[in-house]
Amino acid sequence: MDISTQQNRLLSAMKNTPGGVNSFFATYGMSIKQAPTRIKELKQKGFNIKSIANKDRSVNWILLDRSKAEMKKLENVKPVKHYVFEGNFSREVSEEEYSNLNKPIQQSIL
Repeated sequence: MDISTQQNRLLSAMKNTPGGVNSFFATYGMSIKQAPTRIKELKQKGFNIKSIANKDRSVNWILLDRSKAEMKKLENVKPVKHYVFEGNFSREVSEEEYSNLNKPIQQSIL
């Protein structure tokens, strides 16, 4: 695959993904074996790309320079829906109910 094609694929993925592109996904999901090199080349070309290290030794690459139209699209991104599992089924829960599920349980000692 052509180097510029790989760079264009990475740029397109970063533009379309607010959270950026994960290095494992770029390498294995997009079949760009030298993804870190392509990111370095894009940075040398002047693209403002932020690298964020993850605990699993992967990296997320986020394109910081976005056009106003792209930023407008990101403003309209819907919040993540939360689900809880009950037996073999799941159901959607509100943000408030979800936050209450994640609070530590307070126990009183008599």
